[in-house]
Amino acid sequence: VTAPAAIAACTEYCLHLIEDRPGRAWGIYWMAFRKHGWSAAIYGLFCLLLPGGLFMLCNIYLHNSLHVLHWQSSACLAGVLLIWMVGFYAFPMLCRVQLPVRTVLSNSFRLFCLKIWKCILPLMLQSALLVLSVLCLPVGLLFPLLLGIVFPTYLSVYLCYPDILQYVVKPFSAK
Repeated sequence: VTAPAAIAACTEYCLHLIEDRPGRAWGIYWMAFRKHGWSAAIYGLFCLLLPGGLFMLCNIYLHNSLHVLHWQSSACLAGVLLIWMVGFYAFPMLCRVQLPVRTVLSNSFRLFCLKIWKCILPLMLQSALLVLSVLCLPVGLLFPLLLGIVFPTYLSVYLCYPDILQYVVKPFSAK
């Protein structure tokens, strides 16, 4: 439940770094955790329900045959990857624009479709770090998991935030 709020707080801190604004790391993090926690939790619930619901619907309607399970796993993996890449735009947008979560999601999906190539590098990095964190679980649980969240978040904010400024923040603030 708190993972999306933590990612939003990490995104807020990365935005502070990119915009070169002063502030203490923990102060920025906890302020953003409280401020963006509910909207990020709603987005996180969407992220959990979409692939899980897809898997369950396929399982119910297609009667558990073996070739269907491979198709279900592939569909769930594709759903998770799509949600991760849309999230590269959604979390910075949640932190910078006061819009409903539905509007943030639709704008994030549009920006993702428009600039899909900017999401590939953070996605590969996040996937590699996720695999490494799973392989290194007995050695050090905390460090690989934090590295798997913080570094791709910073990279995605650095790559995607200029598009958010151009297509969402500036037109929204002009109204």
